[in-house]
Amino acid sequence: MKLYLYRSAPQAYLADFKQHYLLHNIKAVRLLSRVWFGIAAIVLVSNMLFDYSSQFAGAAIYRYAYSSYAILGLLVFVADSVLRRRPSAQTYSVYRFIYLMYAFVFAITCLLMSVAVQGSPINNMTMYLLGLSLVAVLIVLELKEVLLLSLLVEATFVAGVTLLDLTMDRLIMNQTGSVFLILFFF
Repeated sequence: MKLYLYRSAPQAYLADFKQHYLLHNIKAVRLLSRVWFGIAAIVLVSNMLFDYSSQFAGAAIYRYAYSSYAILGLLVFVADSVLRRRPSAQTYSVYRFIYLMYAFVFAITCLLMSVAVQGSPINNMTMYLLGLSLVAVLIVLELKEVLLLSLLVEATFVAGVTLLDLTMDRLIMNQTGSVFLILFFF
């Protein structure tokens, strides 16, 4: 048995491999998007009944994050329904774009939830770790996709953390923590 860590599958098997993991990724994103859509719907409806913003300062960020989960879950459901009805030559590319964008937005939204409570991700990177771990475990990615996703998530983290009012040592600690999690994801 050969391991293909940090290498792509051989060219002779690449088309079959892509077809196999595409079906796996479609199922994984369907499941993940529906579960998180359900969680987001419950949280957003409960927010209408109980005003969380009076309980803690980060409630607005959580509301934004759960709204993102709900909207993204709904978009994945609609796109999947349309693609199932009208398969075409472009279906593979569209599904690939869907699961890559879902993985990116999911990881970034989990990062946003890490910032919500204390205003500094280093204090609580649990949700960021959860988002990256779920993407790593549930979605099969090629090496170039992992690299692209890692770079995009880290670049978004760098851009976002510079918007926070942090001292230089906190900024360095946040960057170090994020790089460690991205390396763990990779």
